[in-house]
Amino acid sequence: MEENKFLKAARTARKENNVEDAKRYYEMVKMEDPNNAEAKFFYEIYRLWSGKKGECYNNFISLCQVVPTSIRMLAESEMSGSEKVDVLTDMFEETKALPLKIERILMELNNDGTHTIQLRSSGEKGILMFYEFGDSIEKYFSGNEDATKISVEAWKAGVARQQQLSRLGVDKTFPEKYTTKIQKHDPAYTMPKKAGCIQFYTR
Repeated sequence: MEENKFLKAARTARKENNVEDAKRYYEMVKMEDPNNAEAKFFYEIYRLWSGKKGECYNNFISLCQVVPTSIRMLAESEMSGSEKVDVLTDMFEETKALPLKIERILMELNNDGTHTIQLRSSGEKGILMFYEFGDSIEKYFSGNEDATKISVEAWKAGVARQQQLSRLGVDKTFPEKYTTKIQKHDPAYTMPKKAGCIQFYTR
């Protein structure tokens, strides 16, 4: 399959941490190839980071919504198996610290307490994003051991985040449920303990 002419430029901008160029080139990739999973995902990443702080919450929600779709599109693409795993790896690397970064931005905006609902919601969405990331890989990359390793890491991130923010409104059975899934691939894994009360969510 012929590579989209803007994809190389987008990847170069991403490696150089050039947010504006990466956003612009990934948008061009999307226009030429609406089914390009990498562009669909990373355009949302760079739209998030190039936006104003006040737009952070809505842009983060948009990103969370494209995760399962992007993974499905990637699985259905004509890329080789190793190329797909490379893209999955890059996608997960971008998501690992994302919920914490969003939390810090929203906490900064929450000095007057007007963003408390968004803080709670983004915390919940961040946890679910990790679970959905892993579940989507499990669904669309069944039998791919390298992809499965990424799904396990995503589930671990979800469990860790939920245990840290255990007072949020995410299904309380999820940590145990996903720990069981993780242990099928990593028998030595132990579910982390719950953290204490996170005060800013009840501010």
